[in-house]
Amino acid sequence: RHLRRESRGSVPPTTKDPTGKVRFVNNFLSTGPGGRALRRAFKIMRGIVATAAFEPLAGPELFPGATVQNDAEIDAFIRQSMDTVYHPVGTCRMGPDAEAVVGLDFRVRGVKGLRVVDASVMPDLTGGNINAVAMMVAEKAADGIRGLEPLPRAEGV
Repeated sequence: RHLRRESRGSVPPTTKDPTGKVRFVNNFLSTGPGGRALRRAFKIMRGIVATAAFEPLAGPELFPGATVQNDAEIDAFIRQSMDTVYHPVGTCRMGPDAEAVVGLDFRVRGVKGLRVVDASVMPDLTGGNINAVAMMVAEKAADGIRGLEPLPRAEGV
């Protein structure tokens, strides 16, 4: 569930100053399934720590503490403390259609002399670490900028 999130964030414009601060709106838990899955994981974690196997290791729960018990309290705790270890992607999706911010040549539509070559052009998050995909994006962009012919398509793709 967490690799294929339903909620969508944004990077709304805050200033015309290109050196100005950027504001990320993650919109964590803006859809029901994501919140339910995290609440379930929270309860499973608590259950595991409460088993006899953990008894010699466990002390009192420090964070969030024993006062957080019902679904509303758990949801509030998750919203307050949630963060991500994943890299945001897709903030300026690449594609052939007019809705894509970046064309297939990595040029930003409507902005002369600007290309975007990073994970933000990915139309969706991969099912694992984005490092290899980001390197592939950079290699493809570099080949295009250098004027090299694209590699032939693999058979069956």
